Amino acid sequence: MATITIARFAIVPNSDENIIIPKRPPDLPVNDHHFDPFNAPDLDTGTNSAPPILFFKIEVRNDNTNLQVLINGREIVNKQNLIPAKANTFQEIIGRGVLKETGNLVDVINFNSAGSIVVSDFFVLYQAKVNLGGVIVP
Repeated sequence: MATITIARFAIVPNSDENIIIPKRPPDLPVNDHHFDPFNAPDLDTGTNSAPPILFFKIEVRNDNTNLQVLINGREIVNKQNLIPAKANTFQEIIGRGVLKETGNLVDVINFNSAGSIVVSDFFVLYQAKVNLGGVIVP
């Protein structure tokens, strides 16, 4: 059967609302957030495929804030001493072999920091190999 390579995106569930890290109340700070698993159907893991890219929105509220983002336990982002800024988009290439077709986990951590961040709108752009199911491609 013929297959083609296309661009696809996968939305990280429940990331469409602003998530403040650390969470409040201040007497019980939780410095991380774990999103529900997401899938990347038909993910092309071939050596010639483009690497996946993680996108999200971030607002840094205080000086010297630190950010770490993990996908499936592997560090994708590690930024230290961020300065305050209104909401900006952020993107980072995901290393080969990190993303899976099913059960991907995203964790966001505000580490060793007195500052706070607001994150939202996580998605991954990736290449997929799609089976055309008997359609003949010239």
